[in-house]
Amino acid sequence: MNDNIGSNVPPPLPLSPSPPEPSMHIPEAPVANQVPKKDLEITHVIYGLMAAGYVTGGLGTLAAIILNYIKRDDVRGTWLEGHFSWQIRTFWWGMLWAVLSMLLMFVVIGFFTIFIVIIWHIYRIAKGWLRLNDGKPIE
Repeated sequence: MNDNIGSNVPPPLPLSPSPPEPSMHIPEAPVANQVPKKDLEITHVIYGLMAAGYVTGGLGTLAAIILNYIKRDDVRGTWLEGHFSWQIRTFWWGMLWAVLSMLLMFVVIGFFTIFIVIIWHIYRIAKGWLRLNDGKPIE
């Protein structure tokens, strides 16, 4: 006869724990949840303005760099700070290489280098925006 019936004694624990079920794994929260939504949205807007610069004669890019400098302090210390630095460096390096390419157009090679600068600029916008969309910092 079982003496534990009606008593408050818990059942014995198994000798070895069973491995956790794959469905029991709880993924980490995405990084995007760790910053204010407004900061995340403005970072998307800035990437959009950078891309829009190609159809606005550069005005979108100019608006983007102004917003970068205005909102930079709001993202300092967060993973978005890297995106802001990425955007600012993309602007200034792109500007430098575009000006040099325009000067080199007098010796024809500038037509080739400006094409390289445009491809590089589009790549930087795409890479940054995709990483932002995935909630990841930029490297």
